[in-house]
Amino acid sequence: MINTKTALLYLSLFSFIGCQSGQTNKTPQATVKKEKNPISVNEQFNNYWYSGKAELSSYTLKQARYGEIRDGEVVLVFVTEPFSASKQV
Repeated sequence: MINTKTALLYLSLFSFIGCQSGQTNKTPQATVKKEKNPISVNEQFNNYWYSGKAELSSYTLKQARYGEIRDGEVVLVFVTEPFSASKQV
């Protein structure tokens, strides 16, 4: 079994060798295509998406809680609202 001093010695040695290998890690750079207008230009989609109405989705749930499986219901409310750049909300 390796003692603590030996383990630290190996760790330091491998770290030093790894730093001195001279190899550089060159990861390929991702190219990002910038669009002029990131908001969809599909008028039908925009009318639906930005109508200010909420979408409701409900799901049945079985969740382990306090050592028992319990039944439940989950409701997801999703709505888009205008964004204020000055207030960041």
